[in-house]
Amino acid sequence: MDRLVANQQLNINDQLISNNGRVNLVMQSDGNLVLYRTLFGLALWASGTDGRPVDHAIMQTDGNFVAYSAVGAPFWASGTDGNPGAWVVLQDDGNLVVYSSANVALWASNTVQDWASPTVNYNDARGYAFDETSESWKQMCIAFPCFAALQWPGYASLVIDNVVIDGQQVVIQLWKGWCEKFLGGIGNFPGGFGAEVGVYRRIPGKLRPTSLPFLPPPLAALILTSLANLTDNDLWWPFPELGANIEMEMVNPVTGQTFTTDGPQQTYWLTKWMSEVSYARYVIDQLGKTPGNPTDYILRYKINGVGFQPWGGPAGGWSELYSDNDNLTSLRAVPNQDGRIEVVGVNSRGNIWHTCQNRPSNGWTGGWSELYSDNDNLAMLDVAPDADGRLEIVGVNSNGNIWHTWQSTPNGDWVGHWEELYSDNDKLRSARLGRNADGRLEVFGVDGSGHIWHTWQTQPNGGWVGAWEELYSDNDNLTMLDVISNQDGRLEVVGVNSLGNIWHTWQSTTNNGWAGGWEEIYSNNDNLTSLRLARNADGRLEIFGINSRGNIWHTWQTQPNNGWLGHWEELYSDNDNLAMLTVVPNADGRLEVFGVNSNGNIWHTWQVTPNGGWQGGWSELYTDNDHLTMVDAVRNADGRLEVFGVDPAGHIWHTWQVTPGGGWVGG
Repeated sequence: MDRLVANQQLNINDQLISNNGRVNLVMQSDGNLVLYRTLFGLALWASGTDGRPVDHAIMQTDGNFVAYSAVGAPFWASGTDGNPGAWVVLQDDGNLVVYSSANVALWASNTVQDWASPTVNYNDARGYAFDETSESWKQMCIAFPCFAALQWPGYASLVIDNVVIDGQQVVIQLWKGWCEKFLGGIGNFPGGFGAEVGVYRRIPGKLRPTSLPFLPPPLAALILTSLANLTDNDLWWPFPELGANIEMEMVNPVTGQTFTTDGPQQTYWLTKWMSEVSYARYVIDQLGKTPGNPTDYILRYKINGVGFQPWGGPAGGWSELYSDNDNLTSLRAVPNQDGRIEVVGVNSRGNIWHTCQNRPSNGWTGGWSELYSDNDNLAMLDVAPDADGRLEIVGVNSNGNIWHTWQSTPNGDWVGHWEELYSDNDKLRSARLGRNADGRLEVFGVDGSGHIWHTWQTQPNGGWVGAWEELYSDNDNLTMLDVISNQDGRLEVVGVNSLGNIWHTWQSTTNNGWAGGWEEIYSNNDNLTSLRLARNADGRLEIFGINSRGNIWHTWQTQPNNGWLGHWEELYSDNDNLAMLTVVPNADGRLEVFGVNSNGNIWHTWQVTPNGGWQGGWSELYTDNDHLTMVDAVRNADGRLEVFGVDPAGHIWHTWQVTPGGGWVGG
């Protein structure tokens, strides 16, 4: 409905909509009668009655359009009384007009819109000027496809492929930075400091345009030249039929504060840019605390309410996973059975929070959820999959008791409570999970005296043995340990004692029976304070440890399942003053080590070939926002590594490889 005649009214939440659907007039619950440019949610006119008890607006028989309270008190009127038979209409040009019975305009909102303009221009509450692409511009741009090379210096682009939204295969293309008015276009062309989020699809065989007369010649030439040389697979076409709701936020990586937001809009292409003049003012207002390169802003976005992996941070870039309830002191990352990564962390009060990807290799749920609060005052935890793929969490509380919880179905919800494994001899200060060759989980822990205790499931996915057993007591005055499976499935436990010496023990047969004692791996240069285990592509185990000076040493089996090198080797000494580390294999089997130094900077190094030599030095992952206190790393379903870290404020940051085994996002 686009009009009201005598005695017709708008009640709370009722609206008039223009015939072209581009503007709407709403009687809001706050008492304000507001005219919007629909797609952008941009207020064009208002009665100014917000906060008043207005509950309806009526077109009276005397010709006056009036906003009243429930008891009949008027709070706004068009002042057109004395014109019986008058009516009010929301026109396609964006103007709200009261006409006499003779069709003479008596009052108007004076909000006529220039629908032919490529942009919509407005100021936000801070007084900064913005522009967005208009409805007509979005419609015209349906005529040509996008492609990866559609970017230029200062305005970066990122393509996310193989995404499914509402059952449809789509391509998402992002842009951010400084868009120079579309290569020198006229003043009201889109551009400035901002971002774009587009949803597209491939249409093999679709005819490509040979001219784009509505574009500035330089931009048209760039697009047409590219179209002539690209394959159908290199092109993706606008997908308005999907009806996607897109929203985005740009974050200043220097301050962590929001730069701008937009949406949600039902569109295939969401855009927003701050004008150059306003951006110069913004830099001053921020006291210069802005990124040197406009492409360094962090772009967060959602499509149909689903959050995708943020794109951002300078020179590579850490992205904050999100800030709600993530005041965490530790975390672990592990893949679900379907490949979606799940991150589980402990906050400063010992509560357990988790979040997960909403699809394998991309997109996060948008927030942290507390697993549940009963008995979860935990100091540390570990996570591993059961034989059927259900994740199980084991944690140590402040009293040294061991609690666990698990998913009720693979990839699904959690069982709803914590259970204590059992209380005899479980005054432990740490615990690690291993999985036997037959799928049974086994927990290993160190007690306050440095003795090693373990317990295990009696069957895969099922009940536990009912008690803790000491692994054995000779030389096991250990302070921490790690556990891993040999190539043949036998578990091997490696630990550090109070002197920094490394001891290990192993199952003599798969799933059962232990070697009968601890053996020192060897004593030269093994004055280590922490260690991590990894398995090479050929099955050989490798131990990585940090000594008291922060140097990284490693040693390895000379053949799978047995035999060690005989000495420790320093990985190399440049920039390796590290406090903790983690190790994960790349998609091709090459091990990659990530470590945090005393300044919270993240360094990594990697094997050049699977099972082989190392690249010769440490590389800093990048310096923005990486003052982290701990890290964990995991491999996505598509093979790309992802690193998660906790900063001193307990916020969670992550970064990821762009391609399996390759470079890192933004690098």
